[in-house]
Amino acid sequence: FSFATNTFTGLFNIATSSPIFNVTAGGNIGINTSSPSVKLDISSGNLRLSDSQNIQWGGTTNFITGSNASNLLAFNTNNIERARLDSSGNLGLGTTSPASLLEVYSATNTNTQLTITAATSSTYDALLTFRTGAAAPTTRFNLGVDQSAGNNFVISTTTLGTADLFSINYASGSV
Repeated sequence: FSFATNTFTGLFNIATSSPIFNVTAGGNIGINTSSPSVKLDISSGNLRLSDSQNIQWGGTTNFITGSNASNLLAFNTNNIERARLDSSGNLGLGTTSPASLLEVYSATNTNTQLTITAATSSTYDALLTFRTGAAAPTTRFNLGVDQSAGNNFVISTTTLGTADLFSINYASGSV
């Protein structure tokens, strides 16, 4: 065991036969590495924070906080909680108490909108699929925009455009 300066590649290090803790001339800190390549480089280990502590970026207003006692992770921007993953596995966007697997909430006087975009509109459909069954889920309904049918809104039991139950024509609005 050694406690020294200017050993290995660092200005300061704690080591046995290999570095345990190392601070380089460039200010990088290595844990279990003699050559940290970033400000904090942890090799073969975990990082643990005390309960309800934050990981922050560039100040104090953008951070992730976690609580082992409450079993949650929260994501904050501009000092406002924007998303929360709770102890039940529910994800809330805009709410600190999501009531379902995914809850999107807006407290402002604007429409609450969930957007699904197919990046290549001439090839792929933008759709939402509803399925049931645990081991091998079966698609029950697809709701979406069928690009092969002139971007009509379609409700289908399989691939859009093949077993359509309902369709609204994009150009005319007719059903």
